[in-house]
Amino acid sequence: MKQKTEEIYHRFVNYEWDDVGIGLQTGILEAIETALKEGQKLPIHRREMLKEDWCFCEFTLQKIIETEENRITGVSDGMFKLGGSDLSDRCYPLEMKVKQISDTVAYWSREFHRLKNNSLNHHELNIELIRRWVELCDNREDENRLNELYDKLYEFGNSVLRKVRDLNKDTI
Repeated sequence: MKQKTEEIYHRFVNYEWDDVGIGLQTGILEAIETALKEGQKLPIHRREMLKEDWCFCEFTLQKIIETEENRITGVSDGMFKLGGSDLSDRCYPLEMKVKQISDTVAYWSREFHRLKNNSLNHHELNIELIRRWVELCDNREDENRLNELYDKLYEFGNSVLRKVRDLNKDTI
């Protein structure tokens, strides 16, 4: 159990042993061990991704172009570059489920843009789609929760489409 606990720590925690005190090391290891004993699912979605790796970031296939320490600080799809102090919370590995989730969220993004409605705040809609995409990706192994989240995404997308179409019908 101790070896598995330490392996989880080293795979997913952004600190090396030398960077934290013994109290924090012990606390983290005890928390991981307790979670494993109780059969809890650990809220971990990533392995360390390296420069030149491909990933999905904000529901788009991207190449990691910059990293600092264990943080992803820059990605690019070949046309546009996205940078920040840490994009790791929005980067997921190349997995079929992540691709399917990404394609579904990208569908809604395209639908919103097809509406060609100047009153839509596309920036806010994109932020909401990214938030939902991250939640879907974080729950990709839990089929029941994933289905609930897909339903909520469809409700959200359809409600935006419905409201815009209703607004377009009103004449003054």
